[in-house]
Amino acid sequence: MRRFVVLLVAVHGAILPALGADASALSNPFHLLLEAEWERTMEANPTWASQLGDRGFNGKWEELSAGALARAQERRRQLLENLKSIPRASLPPADRLNHDLLKYETELAMEEHSHRSFLIALNQREGIQTSDDLADALRFETVLDYEQWIESEYLPAWCIHALSVIGSGAGDCAPAPSHTTVRAVFRIRRLNDAALFTWWLLGL
Repeated sequence: MRRFVVLLVAVHGAILPALGADASALSNPFHLLLEAEWERTMEANPTWASQLGDRGFNGKWEELSAGALARAQERRRQLLENLKSIPRASLPPADRLNHDLLKYETELAMEEHSHRSFLIALNQREGIQTSDDLADALRFETVLDYEQWIESEYLPAWCIHALSVIGSGAGDCAPAPSHTTVRAVFRIRRLNDAALFTWWLLGL
């Protein structure tokens, strides 16, 4: 998922100059599709949006429920349908490349979902065990920034869900590598204990 988000950031950044310099670009159906997908992706990945500087998502965490995963898969299917409705041949070369990349990554994400890759909840680079790294990437410049971070109610639920998914993955023969899981589970439990203690201490 993070790979798809990074691609969208790159594509969105590439079209911003066109949107600012040429009013006709605002009516380009491909650019409008990218803008809509950008907003949807930021809503679905609030921690990433916060790292990009959008404070409107501060204090929010990704939803990891089975329903959220199913909705994400349906949105990918709809995105592919929308891409098909745009005549690729009519796009300029740069947009054709962006069109192809977005289509490829979306199809790849759908295939990964069909193989239940979401049951591998963590690896050596991504997962709830790296959530404390988020604090290093956020801007803490106002009192509200700190309050939103402290008052977030999602971290314990995230920890519990990650442990549950790890167990489900093992049961479905999709376990994470043992050397990763052992370290990550230990770190998740430490994060959860630390978060609960902090909220108790603050009386939240």
